[in-house]
Amino acid sequence: MPQIEIQQADITRLEVDAIVNAANEQLAAGAGVCGAIHRAAGPELLDECLKLGGCPTGEARITGGYRLPARYVIHAVGPVWQGGEHGEDRLLASCYRNSIRLAEDHELEYLRGPLVDELADDGLSLTSAIVESQQMTVTASEPALEAFRKAAEMARPVLMEPIMAVEVVTPEEYMGDVMGDLSSRRGRIGSMEARGNTQVVNATVPLSEMFGYSTDLRSRTQGRATYTMQFSEYSQVPEAIAQEIVKRVRGE
Repeated sequence: MPQIEIQQADITRLEVDAIVNAANEQLAAGAGVCGAIHRAAGPELLDECLKLGGCPTGEARITGGYRLPARYVIHAVGPVWQGGEHGEDRLLASCYRNSIRLAEDHELEYLRGPLVDELADDGLSLTSAIVESQQMTVTASEPALEAFRKAAEMARPVLMEPIMAVEVVTPEEYMGDVMGDLSSRRGRIGSMEARGNTQVVNATVPLSEMFGYSTDLRSRTQGRATYTMQFSEYSQVPEAIAQEIVKRVRGE
């Protein structure tokens, strides 16, 4: 399951697959976290960064870690806060997604990164974004952690879950069982149509409800139905289910 952990640590001393650098568009050695990473990595890091020709806001680039304990550095360029009406949230989410994509392309499992963009005053780095990695730890100073906790309480956060677009191809005599099973998995039937001697059911179903579906489908249709699924969107978890998840995580 994807995991996000917040901790206080020195990002330049972490022995992990990759760390994420809050970079600028020039990929130059800047101040703050960026400057600290460049100083710890040595001049070779800047040399490789300059060869990349920069990086647009919302995107990311990857380099070696050089003298850092981390094997790689992912340079993510977050947006400059302009009041929230210039696509900052979209660019910031893109920044995180592109960082995770680079990690997946290089088969990296564990990332450590700062809160990428400074969206608050007094040097406190606060952010919100969709992260899709096996594990990503966000490092921050104690004031930023406290500000994050307070902001999270005030924002009334909600749990989101991935929703999958599912297509089931089944003989017509099993349509009732297939549709009933999808509905029991919190699925929403979108369309039904004939395809030759079979029926095609299109639905959206939460990913968490699809585990074991392949076995169940074979059992219900005597192995005659097939299905495919792909990511569709994120959606808010129903309140009752969200409360159960929170209680389970807290050990209640």
